[in-house]
Amino acid sequence: MSPGLTDHDRAVLVAETLNERFDRGWTVDGEFISAPGTTLAVVVRDYCDAGPKHLGLEFVLNVDNPAETTIFDCVSGLADDPVEATRQAVSMWMTTTGSAVLELLTQHGEHAGHFQSADPEGFPGWHMIGGAVTGYGVGSERRAVVEWLSSEHPWHDLAPVVEPGLDREMLNGIKIYLAGGPGLETAEVRINGQHHAPASAALAAMGWPRPGEGFSAARTYVLLVAREGAF
Repeated sequence: MSPGLTDHDRAVLVAETLNERFDRGWTVDGEFISAPGTTLAVVVRDYCDAGPKHLGLEFVLNVDNPAETTIFDCVSGLADDPVEATRQAVSMWMTTTGSAVLELLTQHGEHAGHFQSADPEGFPGWHMIGGAVTGYGVGSERRAVVEWLSSEHPWHDLAPVVEPGLDREMLNGIKIYLAGGPGLETAEVRINGQHHAPASAALAAMGWPRPGEGFSAARTYVLLVAREGAF
């Protein structure tokens, strides 16, 4: 929990962003955010337990069936101020995970892209919705990792390693995060909120740029909706 902020406080900040970008009259009850007349909900719950600037979010598509319809993600803000850090985290979540989920709900192609199994940007064997790539950094190479993640679509090549870790028949969410700089290198793949060591190691071994100075980080989220041919 961020110093000075309760989970309820952070849920209020999340609801503000949801109402700005996906206006359904979201309201807050404790850590639970819901929209009237729907079965949608968002729960603020930091299951990753990764520090005060870290935000865990569960987007529940059907509150009557949370086990199979919850989209898990976690994201961190950068600011020293806990409110600003939370706003930064929510903004990154909306750009990546949120855009994929909203596209799943609307199916208009406005929030994120749809990719079939054979698409080089897709995930073999699955219909995939890909959220945007976002990132941050400092120095002349601050955009290096963002540009690599945007152009190389590593989830496609990671598919054989990721596939054994998919534990649901539908709606598997995959977070990809990379960060590099002098003396620092992070490569993380999470499947349905859980760190996946084999896929993270495979991502780390790829030829993504390691800035020689400054810092560069990027993240994205891909949602595997259903196996191709399932419907």
